[in-house]
Amino acid sequence: TTPAETTAAETEPPYPEYDLDGGGRAFRMYYYDAVATFGWSSEIPCDIEEAEITGDVLSDAVYNRNRKVEELFNIHFEALPAKNEFHATLRTSVMSGAGEYDAVFPVWNGITATITEGALLPLNDLIDNTKPWWDPKADNAFRIGGKTYAMTGDMLFMDKFSDIIIMFNKNMAEEFKLGDIYKMVVDKKWTFDKMVEMCEIVSADIDGDGLFEVYEGDRIAYSGQNDVMVSSNLNVIFPSLAMPGTTPRCSKPYGCTRCLFYGSGPEEFLPPLPPPAYREAPRSRRRPGALPLPFESGR
Repeated sequence: TTPAETTAAETEPPYPEYDLDGGGRAFRMYYYDAVATFGWSSEIPCDIEEAEITGDVLSDAVYNRNRKVEELFNIHFEALPAKNEFHATLRTSVMSGAGEYDAVFPVWNGITATITEGALLPLNDLIDNTKPWWDPKADNAFRIGGKTYAMTGDMLFMDKFSDIIIMFNKNMAEEFKLGDIYKMVVDKKWTFDKMVEMCEIVSADIDGDGLFEVYEGDRIAYSGQNDVMVSSNLNVIFPSLAMPGTTPRCSKPYGCTRCLFYGSGPEEFLPPLPPPAYREAPRSRRRPGALPLPFESGR
């Protein structure tokens, strides 16, 4: 064999073999469509199902994967997208005994009730979570009461597009001499306590009305998605800060120069699409008017 063939053989994982015949039946996959829900770019391929070969590497990989599985097990996939109604529709289907879905790909928000009401089966007896194509960190994160109700891994890539990051205002960090935040991260000295310290230094109720409001001239320590820091006012993470200068997502936080930290998904800070492309693809990956400066990722 050639070196390339030897290397491929040595690194090829031991895929499982199943003696299954679906008899040509439909295998229905109910999934949360984050692209449609949040208005992300229509150019982002779906990791659940693709209807045809398009020339896009990810899209074609999904198409070829699904066609191969259909051929092996004599089934055909049906992909059923949903938005924010996902959990309610799923629970209704299960409780009514309709049995409409064979596999579901949920968003984690709201899944607790879905699990406790018995709408989802644990995966422990269905898949081997120790295989290299499953994410071991996900196994730990999604285990409840000793049972694993959700998993992710190589078969999905939307979770890689959904990272939440905390950005910081470089101008404000320099003005208040907060130090090199990038270096703190690299040196593993970036902690919640350090962030609290910076928030206390910067935040100020400038107009003295007892409220922290960006467009009233106040200095805001943190703003952004409420799932970034668990609580929209940070009282869970920062219990010592009764008035830490935090606020839920501002109406126009992206161009705000008065917030020190802002938490959000990176897709909101991608360059805008050209006008013609934007008109043709209304599910833009960027909200109109979003200005990334002066924030930068603190990673």
